[in-house]
Amino acid sequence: MNPRPGGFRDYLILSKAGIAAFVGLTAAAGYILAGGSPGDVNFFLAVLGTAAVCAGAGVFNEVLERREDARMLRTRNRPLPARRMTVAEAVAAGVLGTLLGSLALARVSTAAMGLALAAWFLYLGVYTPLKKRTWWCNLPGAVAGALPPVIGWTAAAGRPNTGAWLLFTLLWLWQWPHLVALGWMFREDMARAGFATLPESPASQRRVHLALRAASLLSGFIGLTPYFLGWAGPGYLAAALALGGWFFYRTRQLTHPSRPLSARGLYGTSLTYLAAISLALLAAPVL
Repeated sequence: MNPRPGGFRDYLILSKAGIAAFVGLTAAAGYILAGGSPGDVNFFLAVLGTAAVCAGAGVFNEVLERREDARMLRTRNRPLPARRMTVAEAVAAGVLGTLLGSLALARVSTAAMGLALAAWFLYLGVYTPLKKRTWWCNLPGAVAGALPPVIGWTAAAGRPNTGAWLLFTLLWLWQWPHLVALGWMFREDMARAGFATLPESPASQRRVHLALRAASLLSGFIGLTPYFLGWAGPGYLAAALALGGWFFYRTRQLTHPSRPLSARGLYGTSLTYLAAISLALLAAPVL
């Protein structure tokens, strides 16, 4: 086995670079909304440090799940299951990413570094092993995924406050439609690997559908709070209303009995929503 990519591209795949980039974006939003300047050195240290710790966690996740990845069609060509990279090389990359990210954050704020390492532990020490036992693994997984804006906020302000936890709540709620859409898209693959990422009974699935609608609606509502807190002007309010309404509509489409919207459609919507609302938050001072 050795199909494609090779070289630097393998390290991008191993570190889940796309996820790390999204994490960096939400950390940047937290930093700027806390009053930090996007032009100072600490901003870049905080954003890159958070993304690097996330990348390190992604590497270790692939090390821990390399056997499961080999059973799934969508992951069997990753560097470890395809044997383009050794476990030792991957572990070294994971240690390097985690260490460099932690050191960068420590230069800015030890509290921010502590939050990043807490997210790292939740993802690897709680979420990852629970994936093979219960779909409730998404609960700690969503907590880990919602901490980056809090890390960015803490790096700028020294400690998290109400604003930081509002961002945390927005991102935590957003992840439920996102994670369920991902689980539904690859449910056969994940079942083949032994992952319990979706509830099995129809009654449980109906409850999850209601929860998804509530989560997308609430995340849209939380997205409006920067305007009411005075962080942003009417331009941001209009953008947040449009994005929140669109996200709720698309989630409702997926959870409708006839499922006119595919899980892949909601997955793409969730990513677009997160990127757009993060960019709107970054631009909030001028909107």
